[in-house]
Amino acid sequence: MSDGLQKTFEFLTSASDEWAAPLLAAALDSPSEAIRDGALRTMLRRRSGSGQREILRRLHILGPRARRVLEEEQGSLALALRDAVLGPDLQTFVNACHEILRNHEFASIGTLITALEDPAHPNPELAARTLAALCEQLYDELHRNHRALANPELLRIRSLESLEASVRRFGLHRRREVVESYLRLADRETAGLLEILGDPHNGAYLAVCDVLSRNQHPGILRLVVSFLDAPLPPSGALVILGRRADPEFLRTLLNQVAQHEWTPFERNVRRIEAFAWVYCDQGVLGTLSDAAQLAALRMVLASRMKRQQAFRLVAYLLCHGQLAARRAAARALADFAGAEANALAIEALGDVDAEVQSILIAQLRSRGVPGALQQLIDRLNSPHALVRAAARESLSEFSFDRYLSLYDSLTPETRASTGELVRQVDDEAASRLHEELRSPVRARRLRALAAAESLGLLAEVESSVVALLADSDGFTRAEAARRLARVGTPSARAALEVASVDATPMVKEAALQALAGQTGEERAAPFVVPANLGAPLDSQLPMEAAS
Repeated sequence: MSDGLQKTFEFLTSASDEWAAPLLAAALDSPSEAIRDGALRTMLRRRSGSGQREILRRLHILGPRARRVLEEEQGSLALALRDAVLGPDLQTFVNACHEILRNHEFASIGTLITALEDPAHPNPELAARTLAALCEQLYDELHRNHRALANPELLRIRSLESLEASVRRFGLHRRREVVESYLRLADRETAGLLEILGDPHNGAYLAVCDVLSRNQHPGILRLVVSFLDAPLPPSGALVILGRRADPEFLRTLLNQVAQHEWTPFERNVRRIEAFAWVYCDQGVLGTLSDAAQLAALRMVLASRMKRQQAFRLVAYLLCHGQLAARRAAARALADFAGAEANALAIEALGDVDAEVQSILIAQLRSRGVPGALQQLIDRLNSPHALVRAAARESLSEFSFDRYLSLYDSLTPETRASTGELVRQVDDEAASRLHEELRSPVRARRLRALAAAESLGLLAEVESSVVALLADSDGFTRAEAARRLARVGTPSARAALEVASVDATPMVKEAALQALAGQTGEERAAPFVVPANLGAPLDSQLPMEAAS
C-alpha cells in the first residue's frame, strides 16, 4: 500500500461518520485488493455501527485475505449483529449467524431467541441451529476453558434467563433447540427447571422431560445424573433416572455413583420403582469397571424393584461380571430363593475365584438343593484354603466332640463313614483324640481308641496309643496293642515287641497277634456318603443340628 493511501486510511479512521462511512463502504467494493484491505481495517478500527453493517452485508463475498484481516484485527461486528439477525435480508442474516459463531458472540443469545420465535422471520430454523451451536460453544467455554471468560458464572446465568423465558413459551414456537440449549447450561439448582419438573401441567414439562430422557449431550447426561444425590429432587427427575437405558447414560450414571460416597445417593435410589437398563441388553454392563458394576448392583438392590427383576441383574453379574461384582452378586444371591436361584448357585460354584465359591458354599445347605452335601464334601479337598474352610463351616455339625459323644450309639458302618467326614471337617480332631486318649477315665480312653480307628487317625495319634501300652488297666493295654496293628510303623512295632512280654496274658496275646498281623478284625469300610445323609443328619447320624 502506498504512503498516500496509507495516510488517507489513517485520516478516515478518525473522520466523522457522516462522510467517511460512504467512502469506506465504496472502497470495500474496489477492484484493488490493497484498497479493499485498507478499507476493511479502517472500518474495523472505527468501531462504527454503520461500518460494521456494511462489512456484515458483504461477509459472504469476502475472500480468504479479508477474513485474515478480520482475525488479525480481532474484528467484532457486534454493533451490527442485532439488526442483521432481526432484519428482513436473508443473506445478511446468514452472514450474521456465521459471525456470531466465529467470534463467540454470547451476547447474541437473546437476539437469536427473538428471531426464532418470530413467525415472520425469513429463516427461524437457522436461528434455532445457530442458537444451539452458540450455546454449545458457551458450554465448552464453561467446562473446558474457564479462564477465557471474564465472569463465566454471570454469563451462564444471564444466558439461562433468556433461554428459560423462551422455554416457558415453548408451546408457541415448539423449538426443541431452545430446550436442549437451556438444559445444557442448567444445573440441578436452576429454579426454573425445578419448577417445570415439579409441575406436570407446565407447558414445557413434556418437552423438558423428553429431552432429559433422550438427549445424550454430556451436559444433559450429567444434569440428569446429578439429581440422584440432590437433597430434594423433583419426582419427575427420579422417573427419568429410572427410565433411561441408553449406554452413555448408564456409563455416566454408574461411574458417578462409583466415584462418590454412597449415602447421599441411597435416599433417592429407594424412591425409584425400577431401572430400565436392567431389562435391556446387558452387554454394556460387561464393559464397565468393577466399581461401576458394583454401583449397578447396589442401586438395584436398594431400589423398589421387584425381587424377580433384581434377580436378573444378580444373575448376569454373577456369571459375567468383573471379580468384585461377582463376589458381591454371590453375597446378594443369599437373599433370593427358588429354583432359579438354586440353579444359579450350583452353576456359579464353578467360578475360578475361590472367594466366589466360598460365598456360595455357605448358602448350599440352607437352599436344600439335591446333592448339596456331596458338593460340600467334594470341596473339602479343594486346592483353595478359603473353599475348604467354607465347606468345613457348612459341615460344622460333623465335629469331633459331637461325633464322640454319640459314638457308642452309632452302627459300625456309620462310625466309619461319618468318621471319615469328621476327619476332613474338624481340624482339631487329632488333637482332641490325644486329649481323650490321655483321659483319667478308662471308658473315655477305650472309646477314643475305637474312635481313632474309625476316624482313620491312628497314625496321627500313635504316640498317645503307644503310651496306653503302659496303662494300669490290662484291657486298655490290650486294646491299644490291637489298634497299633493298624499303624505298621517301626516305632509302633517296637512298642508291640515290648508289650509282647507283658505279664497280662490278654495283653501279651494281643501284642503277638498284632505283630503277626492277626488282628481278628476287618478294616473299616471306605467312606461313602449314605443316600440319606443330609441336613439335619438325624436320619443317619443322631446328632442335633448345629446352630
